[in-house]
Amino acid sequence: LIFFQLKRKLDKNAIQIKDIRISLNRQIHKSIHGIKDTKIYGREKSFLENFNDEIYFEARKMAIQQPLAQIPKWIMEIVGFLLLAVAVCVLYIFFSSSTLHATGTIALMAVVAWRILPAVSRILNSLSQMRIIIPYVNNSLNYLDEIGLSRSEVDQSHPDNEKLRFKHELCFHNVAFQYSGSKENVLNDINLKIPRASSIGIVGISGTGKSTLVDLLIGLLKPGAGEITVDAHAINDSNLNAWRQMIGYVSQSPYICDGSLAENIAFGFKGNEIDKNRVLECCNMSAMKELLESLPNGIETQIGERGVKLSGGQCQRVAIARALYNNPEVLIFDEATSSLDTQSEKAIQNTIYSFKGKQTLIIIAHRLSTVEDCDEIIWLENGRVKQTGKPADILPCYKQNMEKIKAVSGT
Repeated sequence: LIFFQLKRKLDKNAIQIKDIRISLNRQIHKSIHGIKDTKIYGREKSFLENFNDEIYFEARKMAIQQPLAQIPKWIMEIVGFLLLAVAVCVLYIFFSSSTLHATGTIALMAVVAWRILPAVSRILNSLSQMRIIIPYVNNSLNYLDEIGLSRSEVDQSHPDNEKLRFKHELCFHNVAFQYSGSKENVLNDINLKIPRASSIGIVGISGTGKSTLVDLLIGLLKPGAGEITVDAHAINDSNLNAWRQMIGYVSQSPYICDGSLAENIAFGFKGNEIDKNRVLECCNMSAMKELLESLPNGIETQIGERGVKLSGGQCQRVAIARALYNNPEVLIFDEATSSLDTQSEKAIQNTIYSFKGKQTLIIIAHRLSTVEDCDEIIWLENGRVKQTGKPADILPCYKQNMEKIKAVSGT
C-alpha cells in the first residue's frame, strides 16, 4: 500500500530527472562541438546560464528522489513499532493479560518484526530504485523500436549464421517501406537488379528515399513488403550477419573516433587485434600515401576526436579504408563527396572508381559528376524508380527535370 501510494511520485520525479539529464547533455555537446560558433557569437554566458538553471533543477529533484526512495522503509519501521505498542495496550486493556504473557508475546512479535522488517524494507527499496531506472530503460527500448529493431533481436547473435555468397546479382522484388508513425510509404514497388561487380549510381532530389533504400540494402531496416535477394537467397535474420560482412559503407559524415589512424580503420578492434599489414593495404588502396607520410607516427598517429587533425577529404579516405578493411564485395557510398570542395571531390571520385570492376559499387549522389562514370543510373522520384539506364540516357533527362523544379520553386 505504501509503495503504490509513492509510485506515481517516484515515476514523475524519475522522468523529470531523465529529461533534464538529456537536456544537460545536449547543452554540453552543443557548446563543446560548436565551440567556434559559441566564441564567435558570444554565447558563453547564455550557455552557462542555461546549464546552471538545469543543473540546479536536477539537484532539487535528486534531493527529493533519495528521500522518496527511503520513505517506504521509514514508514514500515515507524508503523511496525507503533503496532507493537498498540498490541501491548490491547493485551493489557482488552484481554487483561498478565505482564509475563504480554511481555512474552511482545518479545516474540519484536523478534519476528526484527527479522521481517529489514527484508521488506530492502524489497521496497529495490522496487523504488527500479521505478527510478524505468524511464531510462524505456527510452532505450523506444529508440530500438524507432529504428525497427525488435527487443528480442538485441539478444540474437545468430551463432549458426547461414552462409551467403554473392556471385551473380542482388535484387529488389516489389519492395516497399513505411516508417513507424508515418501514414505513407517512403518507398513503393521497388524492383531492381544489381549485377555483381557493376557500378550503380542512385540519383533523386532530397526526400525521395535514396538513403532509406541503402538502409534496406544494408539490413538496418526491414522491408514492409517484398524482399531483397542475393543470388535468389532472401536476406533475413538467418543470413543478415553474413550479408553485412560483405558490405563496406562510407557515409557523408563518417564517424572518426579519438584514437589512432589504425584504430579508426580497423574500427572496433584495438591493440594486437588490429592487422597492421591490412591497415597499410587499405591506406594504399584509399590513396592515403601523402597522408601517411605527413603523420609523425604513421598509422599509430592519434588523429583526434571527429578527425580534428584531418581535412574533410582525408576523413573520407579514412572512411573508405575502413570500408575496405574486411575485404567487402559491395561498397556503398552514401553522398560521400557532397560536403567536399571540388579538388577533394575529384580526388575521392578517382579513389572510388579505382575499385570499379573489382567490387560492386553503389553510389548515392547529389552531384551528378560523381555518378557519370557508373555502369547504370537509378533515378528515384516520390519513392519509386522512375527510370534506370546508362548515364548518357538518364542524366540529361534528370538535369532537365531538376531545372524545371528549380524554375517552379523560383530557386
